[in-house]
Amino acid sequence: MGDLSAFQFDANQWNDEPAAFVQIPDGEYNCVVQSAEVEENAKGTLVTLVIQIIDSGEYINRTTKMWIYLAGHANAKYQERCSIQFAALCKAVGVFNPQDTTEIVAKPFLCDLKTKKTDDGSSFTEVRNFRRSTVKAETEQAPF
Repeated sequence: MGDLSAFQFDANQWNDEPAAFVQIPDGEYNCVVQSAEVEENAKGTLVTLVIQIIDSGEYINRTTKMWIYLAGHANAKYQERCSIQFAALCKAVGVFNPQDTTEIVAKPFLCDLKTKKTDDGSSFTEVRNFRRSTVKAETEQAPF
């Protein structure tokens, strides 16, 4: 056991209520891929991307996730859309034939973020329209 009496900690002095979530407004943002993981699942080869906003302002460092199936998805149209999206991301960061996810991490790109509603009324942020960023190379190392 560890003695905490020396700290005189009182949990009642701290507000532990979660802050209200504010959806990222629709718009154009400079971003980086903060992390990327590849996994095989029952639907195919899935790449999970954490996209981080690097623009200055109140949304800097906010993140959203994006899931792209690179291969094996049963729905051919969906698979094609995923491949097109991943190609657009790769071109936007200047990596045309990636061999590892590390090659696309921490490189700035410009994209549109759009709030979408689901059938159950919840919302999520869609990442789309990838293109080259005008952010200078010195910002390529994301602040995480």
